[in-house]
Amino acid sequence: MLENGFRRNRCVSLCFLAFAHTEPPYFTESLEPMEVTAGDAVCLKCQVAGTPEIKVSWFKADGKVRSSPTCKLEYTKGVACLKLSKATKSDIGEYTCKAENRIGSASSSCRLNVQAKTPPSFPKKITSLQQTEGQPVRFECRVAGSLPIEVSWLKDSKPLSQGEEFSMLYDDNTAVLQINNSEMRHSGEYTCVATNSVGSASCRAKLTLQGSSVFKHTWPIEWSPDQVLTLRAGDNVSLSCKITGRPVPQVLWYKEGKEIDKRTMIDIEITTGIGTSSLFIRDSNRNHRGIYTVEAKNSSGTRKADINVRVQAELDSKLIGETVTVTAGSDLVLDGAVGGKPEPTVYWSKGDKILELGEKYSLTYTATRAMAVIKSCDRYDTGRYILTVKNASGIKTAAVSVKVLGEQPKGH
Repeated sequence: MLENGFRRNRCVSLCFLAFAHTEPPYFTESLEPMEVTAGDAVCLKCQVAGTPEIKVSWFKADGKVRSSPTCKLEYTKGVACLKLSKATKSDIGEYTCKAENRIGSASSSCRLNVQAKTPPSFPKKITSLQQTEGQPVRFECRVAGSLPIEVSWLKDSKPLSQGEEFSMLYDDNTAVLQINNSEMRHSGEYTCVATNSVGSASCRAKLTLQGSSVFKHTWPIEWSPDQVLTLRAGDNVSLSCKITGRPVPQVLWYKEGKEIDKRTMIDIEITTGIGTSSLFIRDSNRNHRGIYTVEAKNSSGTRKADINVRVQAELDSKLIGETVTVTAGSDLVLDGAVGGKPEPTVYWSKGDKILELGEKYSLTYTATRAMAVIKSCDRYDTGRYILTVKNASGIKTAAVSVKVLGEQPKGH
């Protein structure tokens, strides 16, 4: 613009005002009540949000808390912390964290309780035990007191170590000492000691172990009480076992409740050494049938184990597909080879009746054999016996005719 021959400049100023959203402080995570034990470290923590700059202050019992060697105040990235290195009873009370900015303020409070440390104690103590040597032993007790607690075990005032002999466990305030395979030397006084920073406590109990007679059955014949052993006439057999105990047990063998006399039963040999005993039957026959008992006894007691020995007469075995003649009173074996994939279902039958395991028939089926034993044959066993093999691929049969001659001997 020209005015009076001169250029006149007009200056126009524009003013821009920016309005930012502001908000007072608020807590996204508030303080939580806390209970600790004297001497524990403490951290009271909360999280603050709002428009910076935010100033954080701590208060207790209407007084401001200030930093000291035992108390540190921190505020970083919106997280406010009050840290005590070691809590004492004087630290008990209500704490308030106050957050302020130029818009406003907010506060969060919690209570801190400090419990005195307590020495260990035993709400449940170990108890004295009386057991038989060889059995596992377990001492167990419950421990109370301020953590951390260390637990140790003594035997006759001497420390015990964890290993194969002794197993020690302390978990969930329960202390356990276990001896997996007890021996007489483990008898004595056991002590459990619990220790923490303010004291210790102990409880004691005695372990008394008694001598034992223990059977450990070994090859060639293993048995358990009431087990049955079936032999064929002419077989040799050895009944052997390991026997341990203190004092060393005396070992006796019985047949049908009567002690076996080696002088009169020349076909039976009994051998007993340190820790072992065996009974050997040579060339077995039906006279050797019966219940055999081995007995071990010492001043601590008596242990027994029985086995029922059965001796069968020599069995006649014939091939499938022919007629078999057998004398009344004899046992007869019908034995056939079987096989197939998938593994077939196999059974013996007489006529249209399937043979069932029982006093009359002994049945054995394997993946390759099917054996039926007809016991003490009589004239009613005469007939046609059929072996059936079937699976998803089909069915096959084989037959044998059995004829029983003569009358069944008396006494059978």
